[in-house]
Amino acid sequence: MEDDKHIHEQPIDRFSRLMFGSFPLQERTKQLSSSSQPLDLLQLMQDIDTIVSSFYQLKPFVRTISSFIDSLKK
Repeated sequence: MEDDKHIHEQPIDRFSRLMFGSFPLQERTKQLSSSSQPLDLLQLMQDIDTIVSSFYQLKPFVRTISSFIDSLKK
């Protein structure tokens, strides 16, 4: 019983709490990892394809904007 309390009471210094916030309990992270669903590889590949095609469509626009920004710097 005392060991269980010791696991949950992790000393957190002020700097760590400021930079990273409060850390989740180990039980919660174990529950989240055990309830994760299997990956749907087909859906994942479709999402990656969508991102890549969006990138190729936005590339000319980004070039135009970057040249405009470069002209403003001068």
